[in-house]
Amino acid sequence: MVWLFFNASIGDIGMLTHPLKVFLSHGKIKRFESENEELIKRITALTDVDDDAKVIGELGIGVNPGAHITGNMLEDEKAIGTAHIAFGNNADFPGGGKNNSRIHRDYLFFRPTIQVTYTDGKKTLIMKNGEMIL
Repeated sequence: MVWLFFNASIGDIGMLTHPLKVFLSHGKIKRFESENEELIKRITALTDVDDDAKVIGELGIGVNPGAHITGNMLEDEKAIGTAHIAFGNNADFPGGGKNNSRIHRDYLFFRPTIQVTYTDGKKTLIMKNGEMIL
């Protein structure tokens, strides 16, 4: 099992007052942890709508120098120094996704470190502390 640590904002919720730790197995949410019990209750209810609501459907990296983290995900996810993962629907994405959930919810990281691991075991660091590695 792996976990992701979200520390900025979540779509339909806004700015986080406490970070949210999301535990995953095979790309699917298994459980949440946070000091904010109300956040856990709310996000659990929002992801319990169907099975695909708990499956990773998107990864995005913010590249817009004019965007800021405000609690509005449409701007937050574009800010430099951020990345986001969406859980839920991606069936309408160009190229064709496989998650046919009733929801699509973005979870934002601020200053993340992202490492890609390929099927052959090779690893590439693409972002460190919010800075792109070129």
